[in-house]
Amino acid sequence: MSLIDAIPENKVLVTGANGYLALWIIYELLEEGFSVRGTEGAFDEAVKGVAAILHVASPLSSGGSDPDLLIKPAVGGTVGVLNSALHYGTEVKRIVFTSSCAAIVEDSQEEVQNWDESNWGDVWAEKTKALGENSPFMIKYRASKTLAERAAWKLYEDNKDNIGWDLVALNPPFILGGSHMEAFKPENLTSSLSGLYFNSFDKVNAVKLANGAFSYIHVKDASQLHVKALNTPSAGGERIILSAGSSTWGQTRDLMMRLYPELVESGVLPPLDIEGQDHAKETSKVVQVNFRNDKSKRIFGIHYRGLEECIRDSVEYFKERGFLEAKS
Repeated sequence: MSLIDAIPENKVLVTGANGYLALWIIYELLEEGFSVRGTEGAFDEAVKGVAAILHVASPLSSGGSDPDLLIKPAVGGTVGVLNSALHYGTEVKRIVFTSSCAAIVEDSQEEVQNWDESNWGDVWAEKTKALGENSPFMIKYRASKTLAERAAWKLYEDNKDNIGWDLVALNPPFILGGSHMEAFKPENLTSSLSGLYFNSFDKVNAVKLANGAFSYIHVKDASQLHVKALNTPSAGGERIILSAGSSTWGQTRDLMMRLYPELVESGVLPPLDIEGQDHAKETSKVVQVNFRNDKSKRIFGIHYRGLEECIRDSVEYFKERGFLEAKS
């Protein structure tokens, strides 16, 4: 029996309800007939009377060099919502926790890297501890996601014999596509969309990061899979990568130029004017980072949207917001 059939009123709590992914999840839940409760904090009261919790909230910008400014809120928020469910969530049947592929990728110099759910990014916490305030942002971010997910599983394993709910961890990479959020300038974009924008339309970044690899998922797939995780019994107690595929920023930019020649003609997406401009053929310089998605396909039966749809929907959102107008 699915959760929506088993729980009276089908109430679901979504943390971080004003965030990019959380807003898409809320729209999807409402479409599926759930009653949604959103919160940005204060979990003790929020968990009362809900059937499930989608813990989507996690800090991204620390606002300082101290790693704890990023790590402590990520770990504390995760432990906080699970503790609230432990003590006050008497009707909770499942908690779906949004982790990240950042908690999976390890430190590797291999040109082809293949990661699955058995991998953990524990090394980033060790590096952050050693480097302290000199830690680069991405190392701190990976540490925060790894430590938060580790804390979630520890709390669950320590208490699973005495609770009425199970835990699902979903690990997406870069999330692309349109947005329900109103960004008034590119700097206000969510992290993944900001990465796509500045690594494509900022010439300095586009040249420097042309061979930088990343993995992706469409936000519609990510949100739908979060909702499916509520209703899929076999997802319980599982860690599941949600990834459609991988690319490089140069290959993505080449695709964008093919899809939107008018942006090239207007100068919004200018040629890079560097030797070897066809980045798609520079495979010897590219590090491939692949996250296996066979587990998500098996459990959820998902057919992922491709890179072209991710790019189209993202660029259309940029155009709607007025970010791609030619400068006079």
